[in-house]
Amino acid sequence: MRQVIFPVLLSVPLCGCDQFPQLDAAITDDGRNAEYPELVPSTHLRAAVDEQRPTEPEDDILMERVQRLRERGKTLEEMADRDI
Repeated sequence: MRQVIFPVLLSVPLCGCDQFPQLDAAITDDGRNAEYPELVPSTHLRAAVDEQRPTEPEDDILMERVQRLRERGKTLEEMADRDI
C-alpha cells in the first residue's frame, strides 16, 4: 500500500508546475495586470448577501411555487402507482 501512496503523493506537487495553454489563453492582459482583490472579513460578505436576498413578497411567490411543485409530485406519484 505504501508503494502506491508514495508515488501518487510525490506526483501531485509536480502537476502544479505544468503549463495550461487553454487557461493561459483565457486570461486577458487586464486580468494579468489586475491587482489582487482586497481581503474582507466574512461578516461583510454575509451582510452583502443578506442585502441581496429576496423581500417578503418574493418569498410568497417562492412558497406558492413550492406548493405547486409538491402537488405536481403527488400527482406524478399517483400516476406511477396506477401504472404498476
